[in-house]
Amino acid sequence: MLGPATKERCLELCLDLYLDRSPDKGGEAIASEAERRSCLAVCHALDTAREEEFDRLVRLARAAFGAPIALISFVDAQHEWLKAEIGLGIAELPRTSGFGHLAIASDAPLVIADTAADPRLSRICGPDGPEDVSADTSGSSPDGGMRHVRAYAGAPLVVAPGVRIGTIAVCDTQPRAFTAGEVEMLVDLARVAVDGVSLRRAKREAENLGNQLHAAIEALPDGFMLFDETDRLVLFNRRMTELYPQAEGVFRLGITYEELFRKAVSLGWFPAARGCEEAFIQEALAYHRNPVGSMEQPVIGGGWLRISETKTATGATVGFRVDISELKRRESELFELATRDALTGVLSRRQILDDLERELARARRYGHRCAILLIDADHFKQVNDRCGHQVGDEVLKSIAARISSAIRETDHVGRLGGEEFVVVLADTDLGGAMETAERLRRSIEEIVVPVRCPRSGAAEAPMRVTVSIGVAQLRPGENADDLYARADASLYGAKASGRNRVVSSPATDRRGALLDFAG
Repeated sequence: MLGPATKERCLELCLDLYLDRSPDKGGEAIASEAERRSCLAVCHALDTAREEEFDRLVRLARAAFGAPIALISFVDAQHEWLKAEIGLGIAELPRTSGFGHLAIASDAPLVIADTAADPRLSRICGPDGPEDVSADTSGSSPDGGMRHVRAYAGAPLVVAPGVRIGTIAVCDTQPRAFTAGEVEMLVDLARVAVDGVSLRRAKREAENLGNQLHAAIEALPDGFMLFDETDRLVLFNRRMTELYPQAEGVFRLGITYEELFRKAVSLGWFPAARGCEEAFIQEALAYHRNPVGSMEQPVIGGGWLRISETKTATGATVGFRVDISELKRRESELFELATRDALTGVLSRRQILDDLERELARARRYGHRCAILLIDADHFKQVNDRCGHQVGDEVLKSIAARISSAIRETDHVGRLGGEEFVVVLADTDLGGAMETAERLRRSIEEIVVPVRCPRSGAAEAPMRVTVSIGVAQLRPGENADDLYARADASLYGAKASGRNRVVSSPATDRRGALLDFAG
């Protein structure tokens, strides 16, 4: 598959073959003409407004040569376009009505002391020689030609070996000779004009690249910022302002990163900064000075952003902000599915046992106390048998809700399976655990299950739900299995002694009667 540059070159060559019907032209001349016109197109030299740097050159040329006419022209397939001129008052000529097509035939300057004596110019000057223009000193003849020119010196504008896109020339209405010094000066002016063309092309390319860069940055789905070597904001896209509330007055060119971030914190963009604003700012500045990897940051409104920054070789900083709110939401949903019991919404068996291990490790590390409650619904099979499994599920939900509402945020509740639950009480001794268990027992005892006759549908005496609870406090040197086994033994004791009661295992190894709260 042809690339864009190859296709353009092929089109140029085809155009040359179409326009240049002269059979004696060789392939080298055609290729040079194609390269020349391609360069004209790349430089965007044709049909452009006048520019002071080129006007300055023709003024200098006319003054230096004492000539009435000076011009800079570009030659395309059919026209000679005058980029700058003095003494003609026209903007273009047919290609064969000017001298430019002759001047670009060689890298050497074209010098004609008397155009009337040059047979190549018969078409320009007419069969009888140049017309009398003594009465017309204002410019060209009505047909757009240069028949009043009697002396011409033009240096080609050579932009690459063999590639000549135009000329800089001086013209006189009287025959005159041009000295070697004058011709050398004209060649130097041609080099200056070529530098101007190159600079113009470079500026245009830089402007185009800048526009493309801005368009690409604006099209990014993520927020983009660029800070220069002095850490001042020099570029950002619209997406960046959309990721934060009240951002219009914060993101402004010239602001330093620290000023921007302090303003953002003062506007409350970051929930994690509340109560520790300065520490939060210093942590962000440390990352900005030496960005390694990326970090995730919650923002106001429940959103999440992934922050990533990179230092360039010049010391500038490129920053991206990616909205990962949806990803976080899905992660939370997946976490809930993986860690929550599908029926009751409390922690799953696996998750509550993991939480128990973590809580015991924390208690050992800091010397805290810890206790657990094992809760089992009494005679739950009767609920399912008399009322159906759907009612039984609702009862389990009610039990889970009563437990969740009665414990602290630092505590954990999970369903072990069936009608059995476990509660992990952080930083709680045996006495506190017993009080919590008894409060739970009384709360669950208030649950009433309506019962209807399966045949007639008539209401029957409602059922009350009760639970038995076994309590154990962590002992020194004990692991999770040991603690669970003692709580389970206490639960067995509660059921064996009549159910609907709380029984605990002693907190120490001292033998004694089990603590027993019964309803």
